Amino acid sequence: MKIALPLVMTTMLAVEPLCALATELTSLSPGTNEVQLKHDGRSRRLIITTPKKFDGQRPHPVLFCFHGAGGKADGQSTRWSLHADRRGLIVISAEAVRPLAKWNFKDKFHEEVHDDVGFVSNVVEVLIANRIADPKAIYATGHSSGGLFCYRLASG
Repeated sequence: MKIALPLVMTTMLAVEPLCALATELTSLSPGTNEVQLKHDGRSRRLIITTPKKFDGQRPHPVLFCFHGAGGKADGQSTRWSLHADRRGLIVISAEAVRPLAKWNFKDKFHEEVHDDVGFVSNVVEVLIANRIADPKAIYATGHSSGGLFCYRLASG
């Protein structure tokens, strides 16, 4: 019984943050949604653009967009959000932790390490579990260090 208790506590701690993400990510409206989420104690910003006819009743393809070093989510959102309606996509422009504003595309590349992969993975998990995202159509694009980060995401 002493072994089971830590497993239950670990499971509860792992699920609680996903529940908080689920609340923010399942209340999306058609058009532009700015979402602030907590991950590993840090505030993370997403600009999520859904098609104008979005109703949350069926899964959509998702395109994650990652800015370059020092950038913000706004630039990628401006560049890619028009595809939400044109292609029926949910466009998610993510922002790296401030003030560094760089993606951890390689282990120990930056002095301060943020779990960017874990953050994106959690967002994807919640979107798929709530039938917002099509699990067979999750894409990523990025500029500069955001592009390198896409390679990291693809390599698992």
